[in-house]
Amino acid sequence: MKKSAQILFTLFLFFSVSILVTAQTNWVGEYSFDEDGGETVGGTKIFVAHTLKIKKTGKNLTAHLYSQGYQTSKDIYADVKTDGNKLMLFYRDKGKDHYLGDYKKGDHLLTLEKKLIDGKTQILTYWEKFKPIVPANEKSGEVYFKMVKDNKTVSLKKEVRL
Repeated sequence: MKKSAQILFTLFLFFSVSILVTAQTNWVGEYSFDEDGGETVGGTKIFVAHTLKIKKTGKNLTAHLYSQGYQTSKDIYADVKTDGNKLMLFYRDKGKDHYLGDYKKGDHLLTLEKKLIDGKTQILTYWEKFKPIVPANEKSGEVYFKMVKDNKTVSLKKEVRL
């Protein structure tokens, strides 16, 4: 009886760790969110592209959130925490191209949540300290970010956009 309880406990631990690792790994990849704010009175396009890269570093996930466009240059490195189907980003440091927004270490930037909607997995965004540029996109709990690369070897280095 004691032996079977030990075996069951070991199996329980194994599956618990497997589920945790799978939940973290499911977030690894590159996500994008493009904001189109129309045009200024002078005809200048108001467009901002947000790129979020999630990478596994050792046992943890790390993130690079990069926003570039109309009057915007954000370059943020974040620590990542997962809780079930949610992924939370916490400010760690700024990159060399960061010129907009003051953040303190540990600031909760945003939360992403994977949710099944009409039979399809969607990613909902809950804004915290990090906000979109276009006011029409400020509503939390909506689909903004979409996965563009499902890649376990996503690099956190910034890509040059032409």
